[in-house]
Amino acid sequence: SECRALQCGFCTPGMLMTAIDLVNAARAPLTDKQIRIGMSAAICRCTGYEGIVKAVAAYARQVHEDA
Repeated sequence: SECRALQCGFCTPGMLMTAIDLVNAARAPLTDKQIRIGMSAAICRCTGYEGIVKAVAAYARQVHEDA
């Protein structure tokens, strides 16, 4: 919610599962390009993905800082 990545809820479960898998598989924080490619299978009609990319990047930074 801090990155304004919440949408209507239809795609949210798929977005969350895809993002978690993407971040868990990465060995380092991800670039925006890597996030966009990794999230490309999760389709959302509500947004331009800007908030989603920001949220995934923030989550990835947090995961890798805590490791």
